Amino acid sequence: MNNDNTYYNPSSKIQPYLSFGESILWCGTPTERVRFRVRDNPTFLFGIPFLAFALFWTVTAASASSDGGAMGFIFPLFGLPFIFVGVFMVFVSPYRTLRNRNNAVYAITDKKVYILYDNASQRLVSYEFSQLSNITVEITGDNIGNIKFQTGQYYRHSSRRRYGTVEREVDGFFCINDVSYVFRILNQQTEVKL
Repeated sequence: MNNDNTYYNPSSKIQPYLSFGESILWCGTPTERVRFRVRDNPTFLFGIPFLAFALFWTVTAASASSDGGAMGFIFPLFGLPFIFVGVFMVFVSPYRTLRNRNNAVYAITDKKVYILYDNASQRLVSYEFSQLSNITVEITGDNIGNIKFQTGQYYRHSSRRRYGTVEREVDGFFCINDVSYVFRILNQQTEVKL
């Protein structure tokens, strides 16, 4: 994505999705490449032991049944789907997360917050201000940083409990310029709309 504002206007990507009478208060893109952070991708953390166990099981099954016969060849093949899933969690999932964040266009309007993921296909996510909670700011330097917020969308964690735990999804604006200014706009709009 071209972040040079003389050639690229991010608001032109968001404008077609706005409601009649809705106006953009702020629009921007990541100013630098978003870096991979383990805490932002829990799939990666789960994938490491998952992949390690799948590899261990497949190698152990192959060596234990190396005496020949059809089962000696077929039994280790049952571990291959688990190896593929582990490879996806460790290598592909973080790549997809970074690609989405690096090619994002962020906007705050007078009615909503928009995040447009502009990859091979576009995916637009919009949030009403009433859906946003726990807005946090991380400033990394030179007033570049992240704004994270919890949304009204829920997802389930499986656990030992019968029903699992329910948590809110975290989304946000990553590696944006003038993060304190953007935070003030977002905070002002959430206070007005509540």
